Amino acid sequence: MTPTSQCGNNRQQNSMKKASLLFVLLCVSTLIFAQTTTQTAMLKHGDNITAYYGPDALADAFVFADDGDIITLSSGSFSAIEFNKPVTVRGAGCTYDPETGTNPTVITGSAHFSFAGDETRHLTVEGIQFPEQTEQTDFLYGKFIRCHIGTMRVGRIENALFIDCFIKQFYANAAKNVTFINSVVWQVWNCDDNRPLTFQNCVFGKTYPKRVSATNCIVNTNEYLGATNTFVNCIFIRTSGYNDANIINCTKYESFVDICETFNGNDPDFDEMFILKNYIANNFLGDDGTEISIHGGTIPYGTRPTYMTPYRNTVDHESTPAGKLNVHIEVIDEGK
Repeated sequence: MTPTSQCGNNRQQNSMKKASLLFVLLCVSTLIFAQTTTQTAMLKHGDNITAYYGPDALADAFVFADDGDIITLSSGSFSAIEFNKPVTVRGAGCTYDPETGTNPTVITGSAHFSFAGDETRHLTVEGIQFPEQTEQTDFLYGKFIRCHIGTMRVGRIENALFIDCFIKQFYANAAKNVTFINSVVWQVWNCDDNRPLTFQNCVFGKTYPKRVSATNCIVNTNEYLGATNTFVNCIFIRTSGYNDANIINCTKYESFVDICETFNGNDPDFDEMFILKNYIANNFLGDDGTEISIHGGTIPYGTRPTYMTPYRNTVDHESTPAGKLNVHIEVIDEGK
């Protein structure tokens, strides 16, 4: 074999080694990229659906959203925005779901709500966690459904509805005609005689209730209960007396330890479900014949969204002929 042919064979072998190495690298990079997940916001406008990706996907979708549109978010963290349109924003859930392995949709930073709606045009937020402080300029006729919220600061909130929500702190300075159903509102601050709050199958307290209507609730307060308050089929924790309040079929216990399976009365986290002990759940019923607190009533507390939600989306390594990424989205269509 001549030196030239030997050299040619060496070059061929080296070329094959490089090709093999390149193939391996491509396989590895393809595997990694194929398993890459990203935040997704799906904007539904009429029959058209547009997808946006990344931490700012919610902001991008919201720019193009019109009245009545629906934005559906995947699991993951999204940058906070100003919610100032009458749209519906849906997440994958407000907490981790061990049954499906679904992570929550989380809004990072301080979200701002500033839409003054009416009975036909309003903002609805469902299945999302807001662990940081939210602020309200206007939130009229809006709805929060199955959301976890850290703090709702001072702002104008009127004719609003909270269903299956968990709120650690709610400042009621400018709240009026706000209704909470099957929700935990752990600390309610700055109630006002002229701003009524309604609680149905809730856990709430920690402040002086001034104009509260509560039915089938656990009320955690030792403040004075004035004549503008009405309580029906409620359990009071820590209260020293009913004072002048309108009381119908209520009872008292010293602490949450007396009535709950696990809760010790300290500030709860979002995973505290306030499960009642059997002798309480079965023997002290609400006015509708179901157990009091968040697990009774017509809308028992739950955290999984009741609509079809994306819980896993994978970006494929191959693009479409038009140069767009292939995104595979798996959904859950069973709420609880």
